[in-house]
Amino acid sequence: MLAQYSRKETAIGYLTPTTGTAKIFAPQAGTIKQVFVEEGEPVKEGQPLLAVETNQIAADGIDVNANMFDLLRSQQRRRRTRTLDRARP
Repeated sequence: MLAQYSRKETAIGYLTPTTGTAKIFAPQAGTIKQVFVEEGEPVKEGQPLLAVETNQIAADGIDVNANMFDLLRSQQRRRRTRTLDRARP
């Protein structure tokens, strides 16, 4: 007979890479919807590790997190553009 066992836990702590310690924490509660890396896979600075769903909807029906993400991406593009413009002779 085969059986299934599911378990959900909240954990606060540290990921311990082979060369040092990286403290990982979430500023708000959410559910991990997607994992973008495999255990032992090298990662680069700024590379997404997880997709976390938080289900925060504003009174006007807009997804607060999606809106904030779009704003941050826009700011990041502007910074890159300014950096490239400064680097041009």
